[in-house]
Amino acid sequence: MSRIKAAVLLAGVTLALIQTPQGLTAQGKGGGKGQDRGAQGKGNSKGPEKNRGNDVSQAKGRDNGPDKNRGGEPGKGRGVEKVSSPSRSENAKGARAQFARPASARSMPNAVRKYASSKHARDLVVAAAVSHAFARGRGDDIRMEQVGDRMRLSNRKGDQLLFIDDRSAENLGRWRVDVVDDNVREGAPSFCRTGAGHPVWGREWCIDKGFGLGSYEDYRWGRTTDIGDIIYSRRSTGDRFVGTALESLLGSTAFNRLALHAITLGLVEPLVGTFIGEPTGPQFFSVNSGAYPVAELYDSNRDSRWDNLLVALRPW
Repeated sequence: MSRIKAAVLLAGVTLALIQTPQGLTAQGKGGGKGQDRGAQGKGNSKGPEKNRGNDVSQAKGRDNGPDKNRGGEPGKGRGVEKVSSPSRSENAKGARAQFARPASARSMPNAVRKYASSKHARDLVVAAAVSHAFARGRGDDIRMEQVGDRMRLSNRKGDQLLFIDDRSAENLGRWRVDVVDDNVREGAPSFCRTGAGHPVWGREWCIDKGFGLGSYEDYRWGRTTDIGDIIYSRRSTGDRFVGTALESLLGSTAFNRLALHAITLGLVEPLVGTFIGEPTGPQFFSVNSGAYPVAELYDSNRDSRWDNLLVALRPW
């Protein structure tokens, strides 16, 4: 394998944008044949919906929908990439700058620098994510270990955060995500103003109702409707998923993206997914690391396909 370019992860989405070592860009090959039980791809995703104020703006050369049987996410690109269009309070360049933090081999701690010069995609992706964890003061809480042909990241307690091989890293792909406008409208409910979101319908409810969504502690939110065709089986409210069960539900590609993104946010607890909602109406699925949010997925018509994705962002 030739020298692999590093991935851009959503650091913040992965958004707070993560760039791996300069001069490297991890190659997403697309069209992978590995099958994720929790997801199926059908070719081109339906893309952004019209008349939604925070839809994703895609460039002409963008990813063309989900890879077949790869968790429904676009196969080209790198991790989660934030593409921010101007909100009412900030221009695109300014919004992106809040969450972007390029990672060069020179700036990386010694503990991860050797991985940044590796020929393995798994090492480059791990180096980029962990370097961001160090920048947030949590790098010493993460353990890096090669196990066979995979890299394992775990926390101090030994809980596994990520277990990734070259093939999965090369086909990681990305979501292109816009920063959600944090201007809260007059008369918005308190849970929209605080950014906590509706207790039953989630943060998407605040966006759909036009109330806006405030920052949550130091978290902002990015959003995309172009997440591919991730299919899940019907579950009951309150059902929780951790580790391999969560990976099976989302598909390994989506799971790896979110696990890496959480690390870039400085979160070092395993991901836990929970179904929330009423028996009827939209279904939403929250993904947290400990007490902190990582992402929320929404199924507006309960057809067992996720329609929208919100990811947590943290400014630098």
